[in-house]
Amino acid sequence: MMGFAQADLSAVATKTSSALTCFTKDVISPLQETPCINCGRCVSACPARLVPSHLADMAARKQYDKFEEHYGLECVNCGSCSWTCPAKRPLAALINTGRMTVLGMKRAAAAKAAAEKKAAEEKAAAQAAKAGGAPAAGAEKKG
Repeated sequence: MMGFAQADLSAVATKTSSALTCFTKDVISPLQETPCINCGRCVSACPARLVPSHLADMAARKQYDKFEEHYGLECVNCGSCSWTCPAKRPLAALINTGRMTVLGMKRAAAAKAAAEKKAAEEKAAAQAAKAGGAPAAGAEKKG
């Protein structure tokens, strides 16, 4: 089972929605999350052969370097770990939050590196133009 729980009927179903699971009563709210009992059901249920309980803990503690080292980005977000957890821990949600945070940090680092590279190239072009008397990049020759 994949996807996210919707709290009300204002959620949108699109052509990429593969299924809707509807319950006649709220079966989630009465469940209380309890500490992990290390039963290993989440590990057995994981199709990617990850250790969801540890990944969720790392994501909750914002230990994103460890999260990535333990292959947290390889999660397929199927939700099997949360479904089978007898402690009712929101493992899939925590792991997905960790994944999105790590991917966001990677995108930000890549954008920063690209901006620094562009600034360095512009600075080098300006210095070359100043030293050689050639027009700066983008300047047109009049003549």
